[in-house]
Amino acid sequence: MVAVGAFVALAPPVCLTLVPLLLDIGSIVQPEIALLSLAALPASLGIAVLSRRFFGITRILRRGLLALLVWMALIGSYTAGFAALARWPSWQHGPVPFDLAAPAVTIALVAATFWPLQHRLRRALEHWLFRDVYDYRATLRELSAELVQFGELSAVARHALDRLGRTLDLSWATIELDDRPEPLRFSWGSDTVITVPGNGGGAAAVSPPVGYRVPLIADGETIGRLEVGTKRHDIDLLPEDRELIATVAPHLATALRNALLIRQLEVQVEALADRERALATLNDRLLSVQEEERRRLALDLHDDPLQRAIQLSRELGAWVDCPQAERWQEIVEDIIASLRAVCDGLHPPVLDDFGLPAGLEWLAARLRAETDLDVRMTVQTADSGPFGRLEPELELALYRVAQEALNNCLKHAQARSITVTLRREPARVLLQVADDGVGPAANGVTSESQVGLGLLGMRERLQRWQGRVTLEGGQPRGAVLTAEVRLEEGHGGETGR
Repeated sequence: MVAVGAFVALAPPVCLTLVPLLLDIGSIVQPEIALLSLAALPASLGIAVLSRRFFGITRILRRGLLALLVWMALIGSYTAGFAALARWPSWQHGPVPFDLAAPAVTIALVAATFWPLQHRLRRALEHWLFRDVYDYRATLRELSAELVQFGELSAVARHALDRLGRTLDLSWATIELDDRPEPLRFSWGSDTVITVPGNGGGAAAVSPPVGYRVPLIADGETIGRLEVGTKRHDIDLLPEDRELIATVAPHLATALRNALLIRQLEVQVEALADRERALATLNDRLLSVQEEERRRLALDLHDDPLQRAIQLSRELGAWVDCPQAERWQEIVEDIIASLRAVCDGLHPPVLDDFGLPAGLEWLAARLRAETDLDVRMTVQTADSGPFGRLEPELELALYRVAQEALNNCLKHAQARSITVTLRREPARVLLQVADDGVGPAANGVTSESQVGLGLLGMRERLQRWQGRVTLEGGQPRGAVLTAEVRLEEGHGGETGR
């Protein structure tokens, strides 16, 4: 456009006036007329600037026109106001206290009110007509305060892009984060590739023009980049726009870095939770296999060695002529009693036949018979009714907890009496084993983490039902172990079963 304008402007003076004069043939057109074509040069330059929007000329023209209209409106208002004051009807309202039409008063009044009025009016009209007009300090303060309110990564990125895009009237904006294993990209607006015809007749993909790019740096590390496109109604970003983006970038980078750390922690927590669930499943499986192995071993001992010992005892009883038969029979009877105790310890049949209270009573009676301990058993219910049955797996788990607690009392507590309390309520089951021994503190145990594998094993047995096992010092001495299991639908069983 500029070249065409230059040719149109310079061709008439050169061809119609300058060249004929050099050839001594006289000018074809008067020089004054030929020089009129030079007006095409600034016209073509102006058309080129407007069509290509060089130097933000569109923005300058629009805002300049708006400012001109505001100034003209204010000047017209001032003129009409001063003219009305000059014709003040003094005969009706009294004389004017001072001459408002005086030049000094007019200049002072216009100087004091014109600039703030035009500024307020122009800013109000720009906010109404143009979408990229904003208050720099207020926008920066609000955006910085808003970023800290989000903790999720996508929420931080999308809010920042949306706020910048709407404030600056951008065509598009993106945030790219150098996350592993794949970079993350968040987009706002129309940042899609543009398809244009190629040289070979096909279509070529061209990225949209980038208006400004700034790295996102947090704690001295570049975590990504912020890219914004051109404005929707202008091409170039103002220096104020670039300064706002550059100032917001560190705050945005810090918020994104925190969100990334939170996201990594959430992934790690989820991985740990999955591992914990897998370990819990494996623990349940191991406990089930262990109990099945105990049951099988108890049956094997009962069906083979115990029956052989009983048969041997009967045969020895028939040897009336053998002087040592009676002694051998006593030994065999001890073996039979030991084998039965081992079978019952591996898997007590009373637990399967009569339930948890009967199983715990059998356990307490056995401990009383084998030791000098005073073991008391108490069964309670919230409605003073029968305790009922729980699901078999829960009954077995609580039985094993009580068995382990009684063994600990026998080995470490140096107790003289033990009280086992089993209480059932509508929503939970409580099992307490209390002794009057030395207590955990006397054994050098100051926290539950020092109790050892016994307490850990009890908790693992009840983990399937989210059970809790605690160990506390008794009053005035001893220790109290409490196991609590919440009963839910499908876990508690039928009360009257």
